[in-house]
Amino acid sequence: MKLFVLGLDYQRAPVADREAFALPPATLHRFYGAWTMATNAACVVLSTCNRTEVIVNGTEQDVALAERLLTSVASAAWPAHLAFIHDDEDAVRHVLSVASGLRSLVLGDAQILHQVKEAYRVAVEHDTVDAVLHRLLHTAFRSAKEVRTETSFGHGAASVSSRAVMVARSHAPDQQLDGQHVVLVGAGQMALAALNALTSHRLASLTITNRSRQHAEALARQYGGQVCAWHARHTAIARADVVLVASGAREPIVCAEALPPRCPTRSALVIDIAVPRNVEATVRDLQGYTVLDLDELNADVAEVSAARRSALPEAQIIVDTHLAEFVIWFFHQQALQPTIQAIRSTFETIRRQELDRYADQIPAMARADVERLTESILQKLLAVPIVRLKTTDPNSLDFEQGIKALSAIFAPTDEPSARPEPPREAAGCPFGAGLEAESETAHVHAGAVTPDVMPSTSERMPVDPDQPCMPARCAACRACFDIAALGIGQTPTGNDA
Repeated sequence: MKLFVLGLDYQRAPVADREAFALPPATLHRFYGAWTMATNAACVVLSTCNRTEVIVNGTEQDVALAERLLTSVASAAWPAHLAFIHDDEDAVRHVLSVASGLRSLVLGDAQILHQVKEAYRVAVEHDTVDAVLHRLLHTAFRSAKEVRTETSFGHGAASVSSRAVMVARSHAPDQQLDGQHVVLVGAGQMALAALNALTSHRLASLTITNRSRQHAEALARQYGGQVCAWHARHTAIARADVVLVASGAREPIVCAEALPPRCPTRSALVIDIAVPRNVEATVRDLQGYTVLDLDELNADVAEVSAARRSALPEAQIIVDTHLAEFVIWFFHQQALQPTIQAIRSTFETIRRQELDRYADQIPAMARADVERLTESILQKLLAVPIVRLKTTDPNSLDFEQGIKALSAIFAPTDEPSARPEPPREAAGCPFGAGLEAESETAHVHAGAVTPDVMPSTSERMPVDPDQPCMPARCAACRACFDIAALGIGQTPTGNDA
């Protein structure tokens, strides 16, 4: 098992190729359904207007599966020549950099963190997130928050929508939107961000049109605009100075045949920030309309503010720090898992043997109760030593010696000595050795879950990504600890996230 990120983004693939793989909720549901039927590997799918990526904790075969499923649900051939694949440490760095806005079309994009959190929430709902991806995504959230709060990286226009408004202003007379008639097509998150960016301008009029009139009316009341009926949108567009198109439609909703030609001296600027594109390509051929899509917006905003460029090194240091912490945690887990599995296996074998030994003396109706009782006793007996093993500093001599001793004691009888390497040379660990970074001692909270049934993945983790991954909340989340939260009494406490 190793980490991979497979995807398309605005840096490598033009919008014409990306839009086929912009996955709406129903398509994501089909992807996850097919994924869980085909593999036990973990994955999270991130799909925005500028990227579609699949984060995988699995094998190369699972990455190939992701490509096939994307092809299937999108009904389009996967453009491998435009795609990227990162693995191991590069994959971790990519996820942290994306969430922190370092790889956004708009440097420091404020929307991307929300989009990553939403992608994580959906994956948790589909039960495709394991301990490694839980830890990775929460590390990304912390990194992004620190970048925004401790640097000037997030100052200024912070989203594609706000950049679109800046571009519209640069095309307006005197480079001001004051006195301009603006039409907004759509009422989702992108449209809301555009409205927030427009509030500082004294517009002559603001017209909002959306397929759901109720949503358009809510935004119009909040931002002082007027509502145009959906069927009359082309009439409103024909009279506007600036048109921002930001709907979630899967097909063009601004069509050339429905738009009348305009006077060339009073051209309308139409900015399409939707993926798939919502403005029909032939609108460009009409007199009096200038159309910009995301690729052209990319070229227009290539020069970012000096403040953001100057903050890039500081933001990168924050990302690298969180990267190092995650890798050390991963080393720790890689070194511990064989030993923990050997301990569990040894005690489970004894439990099973004793149950079989007294099977004839246990009434058939009581068998299930005895199974639950002995499983509960076993888990409580193992909880303290395993938790303390997990909270040992992986850089200490005690950790290395303890791992070797426990592996030797609990090795299967046909393997007299199973001695995994210490964490920095862990066999099979994909990140390599020699990382120079400080390790934080893990801390564990005791929870209060019933030991009879271990929670599912979605029950273990908070589905609200704004909440920290605290063991007291996430019960048996193995990203923080394994079976410590079984109500066994006193265990060390702390604030491991």
